[in-house]
Amino acid sequence: MIDISELTKAVFEETRLLGESIKFDSLDLTSDEQFARSCEQFPLPTIEHATIAIEEVFWASLLTEEGRPCRPRLIYSPRNRDRGHAAHWLERPVSLSRDSLRKLTPTQGPLGYLIWDCESDRLEVTGVEGRQGGDVCDFTIAAPNYGALDINWHCLRIVALRAGRIDRRSKEFLPDTSRALDVVRGLLESFDPVYLGHTIRAIAKEGHGGAVWMLREGQGLDGIQIGHPTQRQEPPPRERHEQRFKWLESVGSLAAIDGAVLLDSHLRVLGFGCFIDLPESPQEVFCLAGMNKVEKTSSEKLGGGRHRSAIEFCRRFAPAAAIVVSEDGRISMMWAAPQNPPFWAPLSILGFSGELA
Repeated sequence: MIDISELTKAVFEETRLLGESIKFDSLDLTSDEQFARSCEQFPLPTIEHATIAIEEVFWASLLTEEGRPCRPRLIYSPRNRDRGHAAHWLERPVSLSRDSLRKLTPTQGPLGYLIWDCESDRLEVTGVEGRQGGDVCDFTIAAPNYGALDINWHCLRIVALRAGRIDRRSKEFLPDTSRALDVVRGLLESFDPVYLGHTIRAIAKEGHGGAVWMLREGQGLDGIQIGHPTQRQEPPPRERHEQRFKWLESVGSLAAIDGAVLLDSHLRVLGFGCFIDLPESPQEVFCLAGMNKVEKTSSEKLGGGRHRSAIEFCRRFAPAAAIVVSEDGRISMMWAAPQNPPFWAPLSILGFSGELA
């Protein structure tokens, strides 16, 4: 069972560290003044009120409403603050509880939030805010999956709860997705893979998990069982940002069925529902085990079928890379260079914007 007080304490320690680190142009401020200025931009609830809100969101994530899982997303906003977004304000605010969250969560849509505050010294849902994407800088509490929580502030995920474990941004040694995709860029000798963050976010957001395999343009495909081959169409060009990003998100939806999505180094989709035969004997894999610490391990110790298939794909089609998103939102990357054992690294889910995952 999780300790909500410990989780909330971690959240406010992280907000303090982040707030003190934010620099304001042309202002020479002390760390206390920087934190106060950060809170003016994006207000925080009290620790007591945040503790209650976090606990209610956690327990609501274990509920269902008409057979649908409850995945609430709360955004804190005092009532005198102009939201600047499409918001539907309640004439009579609703007490914030796990039961009210269960009933109201369907109204937030795929990207929106339930607005809450504690102006009356009791927690209340005051409205529903629709969104079409974009980074959220306000203080948010979201349940991306069953028993999982993401806490964001100033457009960054500062604390994540997965399987009872509290991950904190300030204590994270794992590489983030941007750094990992930069490795893929060099390995596949193409700049395009750096844009795959949108695809990864889409998979994580849907909660179904999935895998994306990538190989160099022109690489043979013998040994890959492609359930649904696709026409090799070019993605929208980089200068058409909005269309390109929507297309990249749609690639994440292809991962919803069994099997991986197969891409070449220029992000052309070669097929989805892809599988590869696994060897009878486990394979040697290098894995990231700490800050600047690499260990050898066996492929069978790194996860289930998605992970082992991704490792085998990288080994057999090197230079190649794969990214696996687990159903709980955790992200792993595998890659291999020719004549080298595959490398496996869990990626940080911290520091992402609220739209991740």
